[in-house]
Amino acid sequence: MLKRKYGYSLLELLIAVTVLFIASFYLFSLYAYGCKAAKNTRTANTSVFLAQEKLEEIRPFANDLYTKSVSGEFAEPYEGYKWKAEIKPFLDTFGLLQVSVWKKNSPPCRLRVLCANPSCGSVSSHVYDSEVVYTVPQDKIAFKCNSYWENSNQTFNNPKSLGAWKTTSLVGHPGRGLVWLADGEQAKVARCVYVDNKLTNCDVFVAPNTTGGQKPYFIDIAGDIMGNYLFVADSANQGIWILDDSQAKTQWVGNKYLPCYEDPLDGISGLACDQYGENVWVCEGAKRSLRLFSGGRWLTKLEVPYSGNSLLKGIAVNPWGSAIYTFDSSCLYILIYSDLPRWQKVSLPLELIEQDPQGICCDPYNSRLYMNTAKGKPWLIVPQSDGRVFKEYFKQTGWK
Repeated sequence: MLKRKYGYSLLELLIAVTVLFIASFYLFSLYAYGCKAAKNTRTANTSVFLAQEKLEEIRPFANDLYTKSVSGEFAEPYEGYKWKAEIKPFLDTFGLLQVSVWKKNSPPCRLRVLCANPSCGSVSSHVYDSEVVYTVPQDKIAFKCNSYWENSNQTFNNPKSLGAWKTTSLVGHPGRGLVWLADGEQAKVARCVYVDNKLTNCDVFVAPNTTGGQKPYFIDIAGDIMGNYLFVADSANQGIWILDDSQAKTQWVGNKYLPCYEDPLDGISGLACDQYGENVWVCEGAKRSLRLFSGGRWLTKLEVPYSGNSLLKGIAVNPWGSAIYTFDSSCLYILIYSDLPRWQKVSLPLELIEQDPQGICCDPYNSRLYMNTAKGKPWLIVPQSDGRVFKEYFKQTGWK
């Protein structure tokens, strides 16, 4: 008697085909994503190259742009790329030459450089000058600027166009002449450019009316190194605002503040971001905790693992986002942010404690920390390459 031979059943065949289809779909999706990422990278790099080339081409003839802007398209092999050049005049004798290059369905690349109008001889700006800007409320001025390369101390008054203005926070872009000022009570921010002891006219942006929220109060601001995005901490609504300055029209993202619905923020005392604005850290003073905002979402919440009898006063982040610094009236706390976050606690020098530390910021080019005080001069803190700080690295400095 012959034995019957069995093959695969229809069910087994369907399961095998389904598994094969899912695996193939996943692999093709990865391939498509990789191709898209590579294409976007090539487009971005090409846009930067073309913008630099066009900027150098137009710069000698920048005076002609004071009356009208110019635009056009690139020839082969860069067909599809468009460009636009324009000058935005500032107070007295200076202008800002801006060249934008873009391709359809891709974000634009914008390069800016200070230039002189026909009544001025020449002007230059140095991108990598190490400068520090700081407020002086008691003198009723907008801010001061110190350049360690030139050992100069400059004072700038508020532009008349600002009217009644009280600076509650500011952020500067070293060497680029760009400073953002915030007026907390009026919920406004001003974009200022300063050159040769002269502060130009400022563009002012007002927070839009919010539905169901309180009147905003801007307690702190931070910006990426390129000046594309400004992040604003709103202590009245316990959230943050984002001002997008990367497009042709500067505007508030979503025209609303961004709260954390799952675990509401409480007692915001400051915020800071890395050099690209990808990770924004918010400091909750009363809760002694830090919050991470990234990719349009609220993510990590980390509590300072050390007890203290005072509020956290401020926060700073190094350029790479790998070290976050916060402090209270007696200690500096360092979060080394990695796959396994770890903390370090450093007692502040007695002289610094007596001067009442008020604020902290990080130089975006060399990772040095500056701590401002209410009763004395600023302090310089030099972290190690991994972000850690030791007490002997504190040094009192001053403005010459």
